[in-house]
Amino acid sequence: MPHQILLLDTPRSGSHLLDRMIGHGTEIKHLDSPFSAARGKQIGWMLREGHEKGMTYQEGADFTTALSAGITKWREALSDAEDTVSPTTEDSTHSAQLTEQQGKTLFLKDHILNSSHGREILQIQYNYKSPSPHQDPTDPYPFLPAGANPTRIPDDLLLALGTVPILLIRHPLCTIPSAMRVLQRMGLPHGGGRTNFRAVTSQDHTRVMYDFYRAHYNPSQAVMPLIVDYDDIATSQPFVRHLCTLLGLDPTEAKFSWPALTAEGKREMHPSYYISQTRLKESSGVMPELATRNRDLEGERKGWVKGWWREFGREDVEMMEEMVGLAMPNYEWLWERRVRLPGGGEA
Repeated sequence: MPHQILLLDTPRSGSHLLDRMIGHGTEIKHLDSPFSAARGKQIGWMLREGHEKGMTYQEGADFTTALSAGITKWREALSDAEDTVSPTTEDSTHSAQLTEQQGKTLFLKDHILNSSHGREILQIQYNYKSPSPHQDPTDPYPFLPAGANPTRIPDDLLLALGTVPILLIRHPLCTIPSAMRVLQRMGLPHGGGRTNFRAVTSQDHTRVMYDFYRAHYNPSQAVMPLIVDYDDIATSQPFVRHLCTLLGLDPTEAKFSWPALTAEGKREMHPSYYISQTRLKESSGVMPELATRNRDLEGERKGWVKGWWREFGREDVEMMEEMVGLAMPNYEWLWERRVRLPGGGEA
């Protein structure tokens, strides 16, 4: 078994679904969204007029305090999981098979964005790999180089011995309207502004995190990420069991159905948590009809755009279309590198 499994993604990509399917087995210690408080500090900064110049000293300090609390939770959870595993590499193409000596595997789920300081967010959007022509020449960090850590999570946690990262992706034509609706329901009209909406939808952070792991790949530590597409987990039980096997988890413990949320459970749940997971919480199992492969996306898109105009208004629709254009190259590049079922067939 691995020491820790990191389920990392862009919002609306299906991490809550995959977490429910494989993240609560008897061999797992679970840690959900340790950096949600840091995300709240981010949003406060991005809603401020003039935020494009970066976080103020106080905004940065507040973000760092919240982030540090999440890092402490992570280290404590990792310690509680008893970190005594012995890795043995079977091949050089991807992950090592990790043999458990004792303890459980930490299963951590969070959005990559949540742990990024304002500096990284702006660098990823405007100055990734090379300086922007509009970059302040006095800035000591003119751009985020390829392979850099896009978060403020210490490298030793992301690259800990026995780590297996999962980068979950989903088609932008599914994630972007969903993100706009959820943000509106949370009281953030217009996607919380362009900076926030791009960070939430463009899959920039997922691509940069993949570059980080690729730059630090060490076959003996099994830290090359598994890219998983939402369609595969939503439509194929064999794929989910295969993923469990790759992760060193018991495939017989994968779940494909569950009790729907009760009225009492809804009352006890934090409103924002319910808003972000309404459909999943009210479901009684996986919904394959939501997968893009079971829909005519291009055929639907014309109707969606008209519907978006009525639902969101012209300015929001124009921004959504822009974000689809920004996200598709990232999604397609990552999709080509996704995990597949053995034999090369569709999952």
